[in-house]
Amino acid sequence: MSEKSRILYVEDDETLSFVTKDNLELNGYKVDHCMDGESAVETFFHNSYDLCILDVMLPKMDGFAVAEKNKGH
Repeated sequence: MSEKSRILYVEDDETLSFVTKDNLELNGYKVDHCMDGESAVETFFHNSYDLCILDVMLPKMDGFAVAEKNKGH
């Protein structure tokens, strides 16, 4: 049995994030969802991901800052 690809999905819009996360999971991905930049950085450093999907306009820390903090990790 193959392991599911793991995605960190960061989106503060509840409706959009629900629909997107649900569709990704229906297509076989393991998805961790965060609602703000600070929790995304914390989650990223405690787990391993194949892909990160970042909204640019996030509360607490924007998506560009999140990407910069996680660069090279």
